[in-house]
Amino acid sequence: MGANAAIAKNNRRNNSGGVMPDPLHVMNTLSIALKHFDSMFKTTRDKEKYLITFIYLWLTQQLENIKSADDIPSLSRVTGDEQCDAHRLRIIKMDGNPWVEYAQHYTTPHDEHWQWQPIPKVLRHFSITTPNLFQQQQ
Repeated sequence: MGANAAIAKNNRRNNSGGVMPDPLHVMNTLSIALKHFDSMFKTTRDKEKYLITFIYLWLTQQLENIKSADDIPSLSRVTGDEQCDAHRLRIIKMDGNPWVEYAQHYTTPHDEHWQWQPIPKVLRHFSITTPNLFQQQQ
């Protein structure tokens, strides 16, 4: 790590309470995971559904909790005015652009709640291009 990178890392730690993850490392790791995923599911009809579930588990940091197939949650797609709750995805339009959000769990000293979090732009096309992957919750 260069001197400038070390100084920037130290500044981020002092100003925001934590160090941002290295984006190159994160994207390389995700790229490797997606390549392995692609080679494992070449003949699977539901490959996109599994991919979006994998991305959701990765974003919500739940991959470590998966010990068997029974531990994988069933995602449901909801409309834009639905309440945020566990394992939900929604596609909304803002200024004519589709926007995908997922439910993220937050714990505070007083309670626990779910809030919508946007999927990063570079991953958004996975879930927008296949809108009928998940059953819409009734």
